[in-house]
Amino acid sequence: MKKTLIAIFFTIGAIGNLCAYQSHNYVEVHLGQTDVALVQAPLDYSHMTIGGVFGYQMDENFGAEFLVTFATEGDAAPLASQEFATVADVKVNAYGGYFVARTSGDFYIEGKLGLAATQFAYTAGGYEDLTETNFGLSYGVGVGYQAAEFYIEANLLSLPEVDDPYYIQTSYESESILLTVGFDF
Repeated sequence: MKKTLIAIFFTIGAIGNLCAYQSHNYVEVHLGQTDVALVQAPLDYSHMTIGGVFGYQMDENFGAEFLVTFATEGDAAPLASQEFATVADVKVNAYGGYFVARTSGDFYIEGKLGLAATQFAYTAGGYEDLTETNFGLSYGVGVGYQAAEFYIEANLLSLPEVDDPYYIQTSYESESILLTVGFDF
């Protein structure tokens, strides 16, 4: 009888603990840098990005979110500039859905896994933008601190490989470093 009462006590405590967490939505705003590297040769671009996230925290450790990130301005593309006979820039934008797992506590580590689209674009004055978008697996890791009214995070996000819209059989790998401020509601 004593063992049964102890088992019931711990079961009720565990259920109470599960019910104590209130699921909620969250929004994030981030500023970052995206580094883009040519897979076939040592050529890379880098540019600042801004973006945001809308998410749903299911319990203390698991959530789902939709992320968008946009290049604030492109990085000069010397080879394309020569061919277009004007200054050409490279920009990489991305959007995707992720499952997020994180540790408990005010200081936490998180991992993200999802599907995303990476858009590679050449922009040059007097020309229509050349763009290519590829979908694929995306993943990332981050660390954060949860304060009373907000949280801050630093994330490293690996984006899907994207094909070059101008140079055939050329593709790029992309990674973003993001500094984030988020709010629960």
